[in-house]
Amino acid sequence: MDLSPAEFARDASKPLVLSETKMALALRLGARILASWQITTEESATILMVSSSIILEALDGSLARIELESEQVQRIALLVDIDLCLRALFSNPENILGFMRMENNNPFFDGCSPIERILTGDLDTFCKTATHIRSLLTS
Repeated sequence: MDLSPAEFARDASKPLVLSETKMALALRLGARILASWQITTEESATILMVSSSIILEALDGSLARIELESEQVQRIALLVDIDLCLRALFSNPENILGFMRMENNNPFFDGCSPIERILTGDLDTFCKTATHIRSLLTS
């Protein structure tokens, strides 16, 4: 049973209630997105606020149930949103998968890569990064 990306890329102001099984699937989705962007296990753990061992279990499919806090679910939703935006912005897989690691001289990123901004750990910065990437769709 897989979750559709649309189930997570939704307005963060609306509460999202998930079973522990769906939370495990959501975490797997978030971990897979991060892995596709070449984000390390340790960095993924920081972004998703879980241990590295939980990330590895999510990636290998052995994580059947987990209880996540609302902020963790929101972080997964933001990852899905960013991934969907990147797929809409770019047709080249290297850009889709590499953008998050690329140094960006846009004033918002100020020479940092998007993932460096997200790795600050601050949810507000994560939200602003996702909003900025989403805004690229209309520029």
